[in-house]
Amino acid sequence: MRSSTHNYLLSAVLATVAGAVLAVAGVIVCSKCGHEASSNATACGHCKAELKPAPPDGGGATPGGGPAPPARVGHTFLSSGKLEFLDSAVVTNEVRIGQEYFRRGQSAPARLFFINAAALCWLTRPDGSSEVGERIMRLAAQSAAQGRLVEKECPVCGGSGKMKMKALSLKGEVFSVDVAGKLCPRCSGTKIIRVPGTARDWADRMSKAAEVFAQAQKSRGFARVGDAWAPGELEGKFSIEQTANVTKAAAGPCPACAGLGRIDCEDCAGLGELKCANKDCQFGQVGVMAGGKLSDHKIIRTEDCPVCRGKGVVTCGPCKGEGAQPCVKCAGTGERAACNKCGGEGARECRRCRGKGTVKDAPCAACGGEKIELCPSCGGNGKRR
Repeated sequence: MRSSTHNYLLSAVLATVAGAVLAVAGVIVCSKCGHEASSNATACGHCKAELKPAPPDGGGATPGGGPAPPARVGHTFLSSGKLEFLDSAVVTNEVRIGQEYFRRGQSAPARLFFINAAALCWLTRPDGSSEVGERIMRLAAQSAAQGRLVEKECPVCGGSGKMKMKALSLKGEVFSVDVAGKLCPRCSGTKIIRVPGTARDWADRMSKAAEVFAQAQKSRGFARVGDAWAPGELEGKFSIEQTANVTKAAAGPCPACAGLGRIDCEDCAGLGELKCANKDCQFGQVGVMAGGKLSDHKIIRTEDCPVCRGKGVVTCGPCKGEGAQPCVKCAGTGERAACNKCGGEGARECRRCRGKGTVKDAPCAACGGEKIELCPSCGGNGKRR
């Protein structure tokens, strides 16, 4: 096995795409030095190497619905017929499709394509660098952050986008009016706020994204390898070690927090803020009576509430504004605990041949002579069920 302390984040760093040029979030990554350049650049500004778009490997439909170009793959195989190395163009194309989803605002499915790209890196020929793998995982992190954001009606202005102030009716009743020319201090006039959704929101999004991702991979002719997906023509051609590595790399997260490592704060329902506790505060403003009295037919002068400083909301104390607290089940890691049968390796010594690879001088029929087998307890992902 390549590593005994593997997790999917580390997998992309230790094994990378050899010779691939990736279009990363509107930039091109130079395959020679790893520096970024604008997408329309023809030469790297750092090492002056020529920049060329990464060739697609094809493999079915893209988010736009049209077919991708025909596959041009260059896998290498051992004499046994098993895969030796995966063509790095497959990983490049996973990133490209993930970027298309990201540009269309489908951040959650995009993240799954990036994670799959990182997992497939285990099957490519290692080149000793980590630049491309690190960028893939940064894209996965960016997609997760973007995918968590949800739009909510601004709690300060109630969706009007205007700053509010108090006024008196002819009957002496206090009511709120929009202040002409002044925008709400919380939403800056947009009427909505974009905040990280709750852990439950995230779990629901990822569940739906997994369905979209799986359907897209099936339409491309890809097949499952544990929680990862690989080109269908390679089905049955992976070694036990390769299967375990890829399966571990894309293993599902902690089910309690959906991989966030946090659960929603009960006090603020995951928003990280509470309505201002000042009873005189309305939309972040407090009324000041002219001359110390409330005068009929006059608009009360308003000023920022000294408690919330004009925001209308205050930071939630229990979660310190984060909207969440560490997940107890995974201790904040976002991952499931390592399988105690294989120590997180995903594979263990073959029980039939006891790690010898042979039975009565013939290759072991159970492991094919590899001396190891997928862990029957975790199915190869190295995590507890």
